[in-house]
Amino acid sequence: MAALALGSPPDIAYLLASGVHSSRRVRFVRSPATAARLTTLAGYVDATSVTPVVEVVYPLDNCAAAHRDQEKGGGFGTRVIQIA
Repeated sequence: MAALALGSPPDIAYLLASGVHSSRRVRFVRSPATAARLTTLAGYVDATSVTPVVEVVYPLDNCAAAHRDQEKGGGFGTRVIQIA
């Protein structure tokens, strides 16, 4: 389940069109990062109410493999390129 907050009619139109004309239901969600939203998100992270789902972590020298994996599609979770 996902909760979305859409701010404008073009965002809603894009969401509806992507469900009809695309293999994916949602391609992106755009929301401006306001101080209030970031403060709320930080509170969730501090309370461990938000848990990121990381599928795999790639070292920086293997970022080409990360891009190939992303282009392949499928999977569940985020692919991370570790830079430090």
